[in-house]
Amino acid sequence: MLVTTHCVRGHAMSDGNIRVSRAGWRICRTCDRLRKYAEYHGLPRERVPGPSGGGPSFSVIQRIARRIERRGPDECWPWIGRHNHKGRAVLPKSRTDTQYAARILWQIIHGRLPKALCVCHHCDNPSCMNMRHLFVGTVLDNNRDMIRKGRSRTPVTAGTGHWKAKLSEPDVYAVRELVAAGTADADIAKRFGVSREAIRDIRRNVSWRSLQAIRLSGDSPVEDVPS
Repeated sequence: MLVTTHCVRGHAMSDGNIRVSRAGWRICRTCDRLRKYAEYHGLPRERVPGPSGGGPSFSVIQRIARRIERRGPDECWPWIGRHNHKGRAVLPKSRTDTQYAARILWQIIHGRLPKALCVCHHCDNPSCMNMRHLFVGTVLDNNRDMIRKGRSRTPVTAGTGHWKAKLSEPDVYAVRELVAAGTADADIAKRFGVSREAIRDIRRNVSWRSLQAIRLSGDSPVEDVPS
């Protein structure tokens, strides 16, 4: 009869790590303890790793769970552990390095996360560990979410409100009509007193995208622009 010496997760099936079920099955006590711990803290059982299964170890799961203040399902769950200078929840990775606790928690539940993606907060609370408040996106997605909610330190202004704007909105519509008529960028730039790069960006819709792209020619005072 073949007797297994280790469980499927690599734990040694020694006498002190085995319990026999009523049906006669030999059960690993370590795996059983991991499953109960995961169920208590709301972690999926299939994501509970072992020493040879890859992913975070049981000690990491335990360290994260102990540092989360669980509240209502829709409330923020504050991190009561260590924070970095931006207020984000972190765990020590080494003596000189840390890792984001929210990212580790996300990977425990949903699997490995590509380096290009980051874990963001709907609640704008960098210390929150409630999975309902977390979502995955790129750095650009996170910045757009910040600007949309008005949390940017530097107000994002468009059009004539931008400090580098040299053209007015009627001027931009006039430039677009001249571009559509086939006028060279250099001639348009000389007429409005700006660089050719500025006209090129308007033509490519890189700048002044806040204005509608199409406007009737009769609405743009081309004849009023400086000559």
